[in-house]
Amino acid sequence: MNLSDETLRMAEFKFRHAKQDIVEEYTQRRYQLQFQWTTSSRLDSETAKIVPSVLRKMGEALVNVYLEAFDLEQKVPDHSDEAQLDRKIELLFARDHELALRGLPLGGSVQETEQRILQYLHAKAHEMRLRAKLPKQSNVTFSFQGDVTGGVAMGPGTTQNIEINDEVKPQSKS
Repeated sequence: MNLSDETLRMAEFKFRHAKQDIVEEYTQRRYQLQFQWTTSSRLDSETAKIVPSVLRKMGEALVNVYLEAFDLEQKVPDHSDEAQLDRKIELLFARDHELALRGLPLGGSVQETEQRILQYLHAKAHEMRLRAKLPKQSNVTFSFQGDVTGGVAMGPGTTQNIEINDEVKPQSKS
């Protein structure tokens, strides 16, 4: 990936941490389900309902962490970077992650979630490329000395007319 080794290590650490939090949340939810359902088939069925959202959170965390890393280095992922992130997503969805997914009636929900994450990645990377093409905005700093009476308009395309007088005229209130 077109990132420094230090930034890659940071991204990998942040993702591992986020994934661990997600797995812990899933484990707690599954533990709670065990007390609600007495049959294993019903427990598996209810667990299967929460798996797609857990995998979606993991996938979004992976995408967000790595795209934030590109942003940190003020870079935009190219197609090669996207391909490497695609591979990371494929590997993410191919693993169990201590979620005990074997035997759960998941149907095609895992594949659907993986496709949604891939679409999310490509949309976010495309957005980054579009933002990179925008003209850079300059930063303007204002410094006010003394009292400011009245409103101050600031921001892009804002015009403010200011009159400076030696005396302050009281404003009438309607």
